[in-house]
Amino acid sequence: MFDRGFCVSTSPTPTAPSVRPLNITGTGSFDSVLTGLNPNTTYYVRAYAMNYQGIAYGNEVTFKTSSSATIGDVNGDGKVDLADAILALQVIAGLNPAGVKVSADVNNDGKIGLEEVIFILQKVAGLR
Repeated sequence: MFDRGFCVSTSPTPTAPSVRPLNITGTGSFDSVLTGLNPNTTYYVRAYAMNYQGIAYGNEVTFKTSSSATIGDVNGDGKVDLADAILALQVIAGLNPAGVKVSADVNNDGKIGLEEVIFILQKVAGLR
């Protein structure tokens, strides 16, 4: 295999490779983080793998970004509370919990980390 990754577009059936996975080497499953997405937009995504015989595509999946993101709202329920802090801590611990919204990112580094946990706890305590 020469290359693999994701094709991401706002139009159906994307074919232009646009996102490289975080773990590019090896075989098997791979993932990536999408950043810079527009609010209230439908995106179409297909995985691809390329070798000397050509390119193969996976099934297309779609998702729609929310109209606005609440910074610190890791679970996407519209509020910032202890549940968000717990979910962020699970991300940091490498547990890969379901339902994590990267739009909750407070420092624009494209991931959920310790800065988000501190922000959330300060918000819950009324310090922000």
